[in-house]
Amino acid sequence: METVNAAVTNEVTTAATCEVDGVRTYTAKVTFEGKEYTDTKTEVIPATGHAYGEPVWKWNDDFTASATFTCGNDDSHVEKVNAAVTNEVTTEATCEADGVRTYTAKVTFEGKDYTDTKTEPIAATGHA
Repeated sequence: METVNAAVTNEVTTAATCEVDGVRTYTAKVTFEGKEYTDTKTEVIPATGHAYGEPVWKWNDDFTASATFTCGNDDSHVEKVNAAVTNEVTTEATCEADGVRTYTAKVTFEGKDYTDTKTEPIAATGHA
């Protein structure tokens, strides 16, 4: 019986994606008495999962809003979520000064809440 050390190489034969496991293949090669022998072994590379960051908000003229989330691992994975929008007068208008109404958009995505705000001026009431 004779032991010969093999040269081992490896390569990712199937890349892992956000949702699908990948494969790394190890190849052992050895030459013995003028003949080459090879063997392979595979290893699972776990799926990366999505890596959604902060959303990009889009406000419409009618004060509806949506949040778009793009995966940092694969920018073809995009999720758009329509927001629930509430509003309140945050600064009352007076005879001489404009007021402010603040709209707050809220979405829940992957268990986390995100909010964004937009303001609208309320015209001064003027003197009666």
